[in-house]
Amino acid sequence: MQNNKKVEVQNLIATQANSLIEATYPRVIKNKDGVIIDLDQKISTRAHKVSRLIVSLIKPDDNDLRFYKIDIATLKNYLGYRQELNNGVFYQDLKEIANRLNKQPIEIRPEKNRLIVAYFISSYELNTKTGQIEFEISAKLKPFLLQLKNNFTSVQLANIPKLSSGYSIRLYEILSQYRTIGKRYFDDIAKLQGMLGSNYEQYGHFKARILDPAQKDMLKNTNIMFKYEETKTGRKITGLTFHIKDNTPASEKENNQLKITFSTEAKRTLENELTKLLKQYNISEKKIEAYIAQGFDIIKDETRRQSAVMRCSDINNYYKEKILLLQAAKPEMDNPAGFLIKALQEDWLTSKTTKDATLQNVKKEKQDKFSQLRMLEMRMDAYENQQTILQISLFEKLASDEKLFTQAYSAFLKENDSFLMKEVLRIYDSPMEAYNNSIMVSSIVQVHYQKIAPNAFEALNALKLKIKTTREELKKLKMKS
Repeated sequence: MQNNKKVEVQNLIATQANSLIEATYPRVIKNKDGVIIDLDQKISTRAHKVSRLIVSLIKPDDNDLRFYKIDIATLKNYLGYRQELNNGVFYQDLKEIANRLNKQPIEIRPEKNRLIVAYFISSYELNTKTGQIEFEISAKLKPFLLQLKNNFTSVQLANIPKLSSGYSIRLYEILSQYRTIGKRYFDDIAKLQGMLGSNYEQYGHFKARILDPAQKDMLKNTNIMFKYEETKTGRKITGLTFHIKDNTPASEKENNQLKITFSTEAKRTLENELTKLLKQYNISEKKIEAYIAQGFDIIKDETRRQSAVMRCSDINNYYKEKILLLQAAKPEMDNPAGFLIKALQEDWLTSKTTKDATLQNVKKEKQDKFSQLRMLEMRMDAYENQQTILQISLFEKLASDEKLFTQAYSAFLKENDSFLMKEVLRIYDSPMEAYNNSIMVSSIVQVHYQKIAPNAFEALNALKLKIKTTREELKKLKMKS
């Protein structure tokens, strides 16, 4: 790796400003059915993986972007290439990956009125003699990668390499932002697609080709998983709510990482303690080793197993818990070894443990309610902002239709033929001037717009319904708190 110092990839952290994670990746290639064609999907996915590896090489105290060198052998392994693959083939792929990073536009909106279009790298140098490739990150990305104090997200690089598509990588980062909250809502599916780098015109294609594969991909390979629910306006899917939970990747389960989460010394202490205890009852060392080797899988019931993992964190704590339970039991019991094994297999608990677990659940429930409350408040703010923008746009469009405006204004005059209203209107030279300058006039005319052209208000009415529903949810949640 960089500076000739060997760095374990699984220990690296990739940190980006949230505005960079929220960036869009424009895609315009379509076939006749309007479906995106990515002729180099493998290159695109690998480019995403390489860019995150480069980001992970940035140190928290770096004041400026530097040239980032990566050993080609390390990169080959990181990308999942067979080591025996001909280097000529890999070098060609590597050039295509670097070219992709140099040509794929990234659109960042750090503020409402600013748009930055950048490319991830501005240059690269492939040196087959030294066995290294050197990347230069685009200077425009500096504010989004260096000296980040707030509004940033960090992910473990170890969660990236096994993901099978760039879409999965992007969604993993986007949902990781809200990992502690547990939910993320999108009321604009087109915007979400832009963030993922897709542009399917039919939601069904987006769901089948992006969402569902990414869901399986992340469940199998990352530290988070998600479920999603669809929001409908009429028959159309107009929103998505992602429910995000912590996850143990299948690769870790296969490698029984839960069983080796404690140090070798701690494991040896545990084995010695348990061996001494069980040897008194003629249980062989082979059987004792077999019990310990099972880790949390010694618990037969899956629900209890998950509860034990959350409660004890590692297998060492779990065995200590059960040994203490045995020591607190009546000394005259007939079969203490059998008691311990049964306690391990069925996750028996003391009243104190149960009480602690209950308190922990109450605390978690409060945290969940707070997160849910915060999420609803954020959703309400987003809806209300969207409503303001939509209303301004809609009424400007309606007022620009001369025939429609005349009709609505005439209806307003007919209903408001009082002396007072005539005095109000006398100061204006034209109906449009009165509409633009009098809140009273504009608000009444807009009511008539809704009567004359109800179809124009479908989107606004649907949004008002969302606001009403969210407000009711907020009210119910606050009453429970």
